[in-house]
Amino acid sequence: MSKMYKKCLDSQNSNLLDEFYQLELQRGESSELNTSVCEQMQQELKGMDFNIGFTLRNAPERYAEFKYSTKIKETGLEVTSECQMTLNNYQAYRKSEISDIEGVVAHMKAGIDRAIRQHILGKSEMDLLSNFKTATSQDVSISDQVKNSVKQQATAIGYELNSFHTLPNIAPLRLLNGLMLTFDKEDGAFKTGMFGSRVRLNIRMEVKAKEGEFEKYRHLFASSENDNQIDLLAITQAQILDRIKVLVHDICKEVMLNDKFNHYKALSQFEELIRPQLEDEIGKRLSEQHGLVVSIKSLMAVESEDAMRLEELRGKKIPIQFKHFFGGQDGIGAEYSFSGAFEVLGLVVSDAWW
Repeated sequence: MSKMYKKCLDSQNSNLLDEFYQLELQRGESSELNTSVCEQMQQELKGMDFNIGFTLRNAPERYAEFKYSTKIKETGLEVTSECQMTLNNYQAYRKSEISDIEGVVAHMKAGIDRAIRQHILGKSEMDLLSNFKTATSQDVSISDQVKNSVKQQATAIGYELNSFHTLPNIAPLRLLNGLMLTFDKEDGAFKTGMFGSRVRLNIRMEVKAKEGEFEKYRHLFASSENDNQIDLLAITQAQILDRIKVLVHDICKEVMLNDKFNHYKALSQFEELIRPQLEDEIGKRLSEQHGLVVSIKSLMAVESEDAMRLEELRGKKIPIQFKHFFGGQDGIGAEYSFSGAFEVLGLVVSDAWW
């Protein structure tokens, strides 16, 4: 034990407790301690077999991970928290008189409740939106204030806070963290060029609100342009995404109507011709005009009207019949009947597109 302790003192990143939490052993056992004692005892016993195993008595769980929901009745807010911790101070754990992992989690949940009420209760919705993730009117953001308080609760019982995230049930705050938006064939079709048919798009993107640019995207939460009183708790994530979809739809409509896009080229060369311009315009306009950062995961053309018509024709043989009279000017000749069929195999690009 003295050798193990000295090795830990000589290494800044080592903890004596680490020796008793090795993956291949049961909780509270050290292979180095077991092996060292066995070897020395075998020497003392002149080579006789000797095996021993030491286990840390009342060894606590090394890791704790849980999710928790705090409800603030006064405001109607519900705050969801995720916590991950690692035991790093056995003496502090023993002093806390907590005997099991259930006690650790109960202690932390009570601390989270206190931290949330201390730092979130009394804050206006606008203050939460402005200062929750990044401090603008104070030194430390609200989320970091909560985290620091929870960290103190963990330290008091010998645990180190590895990860802690908390978020009130305000949809605009989720937009600050990032929302996934899917724009598919049910969201409309777009004409290609002035005389083109329609192409449907499938777009999957992550959308985030920029810190400090609330005035640009506040229209996503207002019921009308003249509504300055925004009830953030009444706004849902679905409403926000629907309003962003309207913006994306307008951008796609304008890009796809560009006269230079021949319809068949647009279909056959979508990746080369249209996708780059769509990605560029969606990203640029949502950023500059609406304070949103966009990360496009996928963007592709899906079944178009032309594709559906072609699919209906392909594989079908269309019968044709006609008669023709073959003869001279004197009216002498014969009438022949012809019959046959044709099959549509594909579409040919033509300069005359009507």
